[in-house]
Amino acid sequence: SDSLNNNLTNNIGRSNSISGIVLLSSYNLLTNNTGISNSSFGIYLISSLNKLINNKGTSNSNAGIYFSSTLNTIFINNTGTSDSGEGIYLYYSSNNILINNTGISNSTSAIYLVSSLNNTLKDNTGTSDYTGIYLSSSSDNNTLINNRGNGTVYGIFISSSSNNTLTNNTGTS
Repeated sequence: SDSLNNNLTNNIGRSNSISGIVLLSSYNLLTNNTGISNSSFGIYLISSLNKLINNKGTSNSNAGIYFSSTLNTIFINNTGTSDSGEGIYLYYSSNNILINNTGISNSTSAIYLVSSLNNTLKDNTGTSDYTGIYLSSSSDNNTLINNRGNGTVYGIFISSSSNNTLTNNTGTS
């Protein structure tokens, strides 16, 4: 069930059969948590409004950090590394702010938005991922500023999405 006002700091979810850390909850502060080597997601937030700072998802079978139906959340300095899916994945998530997040060596995308609206992505980096930053399936009205896709097949990829604003972004191989 729903819970409120939790503060998660310095926790590790490791080698679980589904996900390392899961919150069906709102108004939380997550700082310095790690989800590593889980069968699905490292950190998984559902239907929530939160603030995430310095969290890591590493070597998970799906996404490092996964957000489903998450609104009005601030993501700062989070990292998804060497995950079999995406580093940071927003699904049906809107009105979020992502600043200085990093995806490194993930199998698909460093940062992936699906059906996610009105988000702001600033100073995020994807390095050695298949796609640095990927907006798909009606990820509309997002703003991307100073993001980088380095050493990727696609630096920034937009598919079936409209009315996005991109300023000073770089994609290099």
